[in-house]
Amino acid sequence: SRIAIVGVGQVGGAAAYALILSSVASELLLVDIDVNLRDGQVRDLTDVAYTINSATRVCAADYHEAGQADIIVITAGSRWSLGILAVRCQQRGSVADSLMQGRPACSTHIETPQ
Repeated sequence: SRIAIVGVGQVGGAAAYALILSSVASELLLVDIDVNLRDGQVRDLTDVAYTINSATRVCAADYHEAGQADIIVITAGSRWSLGILAVRCQQRGSVADSLMQGRPACSTHIETPQ
């Protein structure tokens, strides 16, 4: 199976690390607007996967590739404060919309902090 994580900051990186440790997916796709951050996370997490002999392959991806994954985890914008909560929710909605184009049977669930 393929799992995509959109947003590989602290929350996305921790989620990716946990998925690698458990070898839940055969392929883990990492997406972030900051390409340098994404590529750094790919290198670090590839080292982790190799070190523990995980079956998970870590790859850099774009939104189109992530949209083809079996599971998409959106952690982009997970840091928030009360003043920007509505803006963050709107941004996450647009990311979800762009990922789901051409997948009418796909359901989405966006978790927001309370």
